[in-house]
Amino acid sequence: MGQLNRKRFLQIGAGAFVSAAAAIWLWPTKHIPVFLHDSFSAIAHLLRDPKKLSEISEVTKDTQLHEIDVLIIGGGISGLTAARKLHQNNIPFQLLELGNKVGGNAVGGSNDISEYPWGAHYLPIPNLLQPELLKFLEEHKIIVGYDDLGKPIYNDYYLCSDPEERLYIHHYWQEGLIPDLGMKENDHSDIQRFLSLVQHYKMAIGSDRKQAFCIPIAYCSKDEEYRKLEAITFENWLTEQRLESTYLLWYLNYCCKDDYGTSLKNTSAWAGIHYFAARKGVASNAGEDDVLTWPEGNQFLVHALQNRINQNIQTNAFVSKVSQMPDKRFSVYYTQTDNNTSHVVLCKQVLMATPQFVNQKILSTDLYSSKLNLLYSPWLVANISTMPLSESNGVALSWDNVIFNSESLGYVNACHQQLKSSLPKLVLTYYLPFTQNEPKEDRKFLFNKTVEELKEIVLSDLEKAHKDIRLKVIQIDLKIWGHAMVGPRPNTLFNPNKQKLLEAKNGLHFAHSDLSGISIFEEAFYQGNRAADEIIKTWKA
Repeated sequence: MGQLNRKRFLQIGAGAFVSAAAAIWLWPTKHIPVFLHDSFSAIAHLLRDPKKLSEISEVTKDTQLHEIDVLIIGGGISGLTAARKLHQNNIPFQLLELGNKVGGNAVGGSNDISEYPWGAHYLPIPNLLQPELLKFLEEHKIIVGYDDLGKPIYNDYYLCSDPEERLYIHHYWQEGLIPDLGMKENDHSDIQRFLSLVQHYKMAIGSDRKQAFCIPIAYCSKDEEYRKLEAITFENWLTEQRLESTYLLWYLNYCCKDDYGTSLKNTSAWAGIHYFAARKGVASNAGEDDVLTWPEGNQFLVHALQNRINQNIQTNAFVSKVSQMPDKRFSVYYTQTDNNTSHVVLCKQVLMATPQFVNQKILSTDLYSSKLNLLYSPWLVANISTMPLSESNGVALSWDNVIFNSESLGYVNACHQQLKSSLPKLVLTYYLPFTQNEPKEDRKFLFNKTVEELKEIVLSDLEKAHKDIRLKVIQIDLKIWGHAMVGPRPNTLFNPNKQKLLEAKNGLHFAHSDLSGISIFEEAFYQGNRAADEIIKTWKA
C-alpha cells in the first residue's frame, strides 16, 4: 500500500457504558434489536454547571478522606501510559477514571460473534524515534525480535491481513482508497503531483537539522519554512498548489476526517501534510505504511497497559474539583458514581490526563487559566452484527471499506483477522465523524436524534453499497462520542499557551493527546511518558 492508502482513526472521549435502548422495527418483516450505549454524557455534563459542581464538591460528615503520593486523573491512553511508568519506578499512585473501564476512545466491546472496537482500532508501524513505544511492544510480544539490521520483527498475527482496503466507486469495489476509476487525465496528474509534494515533505529537514514532519510532533523541526503552514487551511494550501481534482479533494477530505475529525476547510495545512509525511515506520516484515490491528481494536493495547496496575485503578470516579492547599498538597474531590459516595484525596502531585475542556472546569483558577480555544469533534460509531452482505463487482470484503462521496469513513470488518475464508456472521464497525458545522452544533444535532433516526443515518448510508443490508442485519449497537478528538485547526498546534501546560509547576502535570494537537495513540503514549518522567525526576530529587 502507498502512503496515501493508510487508514487511521483516533480517537478521544469518555469510557464506554452500556444502556439498553428499546428494540425497534427497521424493516416491515424483520425485527432488529438496536442498542444505544451510553458515553456517560449525563454525568459529564455536570461539568457545565458551576453551581452543581460546587455542591458536589462540598465536604460533609460522610465524605471519605484518602491520601496518596501521586494521583492520575483520566484513564485514557496517556493516563495509563503514565501509570505504567510510575509502576515500573515503584512510585505509589492511584488513577481515577470516569468510566466503568479505562481506555478512553480506545475502548472496545464484544458479543457472541466477535470482539469489536468503539473507537481507535489500529496502530501504524512506528518509526525508530519512539524507543519507549518499541519497548512496550516488545514487552507484550507485538514485536517478537529484531533482524540483523536492527529492524523490528512484528507478530504476523497482529499485522493487518490482505485485502486491507477497498473503495466503492462507480458501483465497483476498487483496491485501495485513492480513487482510480472513471477519472480524467487531469485527475491522475493532480494525484501524482500531490504524491510528489508529499515525498518532498517526507524527506525534508529543517534548519535545526530535525525532520520537518515526524511522530511525535514534539520532535518536528521548528523551521519557519514549515511552521508557517500552520497559519493557513489545508484547503487554501491545495488551492495555492493548483490541485483541483474533485477526486483528490474528496480523498484528502476523507483523510482529514479520518485522523482529525475535521475537514479540508478547518484543518491546518501543516496538519494536513503531517498526515501523509510523518509516518516513517520501520519493520523487517512489514512496509512503512502497514498497520497493527486486533478485533477489539486498540483495547488490546489498553489491556496491555493496564494488566499490572489494576489494583491502582478506581473506575466510576467523577472528579469535580482540584485545588491546592497552603501546604502545597492537592485536594481532589470526586464522587463514586456506582454507589453515590463522596471522596477527597490529598496528594503531593497530580497528573491531569484529561482533555483541556475538562481541566478548565475542574481545576481552580489559580491552577489553570489557559485559553487554548481547542475544538473537539463528535462522532457516531455503530457496531453492526450481520450475516454476510451482498457484494458488487471488484475487490472482496476487506479490513477497511469506504464509500466514495459518503460523509462517513465507511466500516472496518472486526472479524478480518480471523483469517477464515468465510464466516456465517460478521461485526462491521461503522464510523461517522461530524465535520459540517461547529462541534457544538453537531453535538446538539446528534444528542437530539432518536435511536430510530441514528439507525437510519447508518443504514441509508451503507445501503448505497449493500442493497440487502436491512434484511441481513442481526443487531445494531450505537455509541455517540460527544468530544471524540481534538481538531488541528490553524494556529492551534503550536499555540504558546500550550507550552506553558507542558512545563510542570508545583506538582501539577498535564498529559493528554490534545497537548500534541492530534488524537493518535503515539501522541497520547508520548505525553503520558513525558509527564511521568517529570514526576520521576522530582521524586528522585
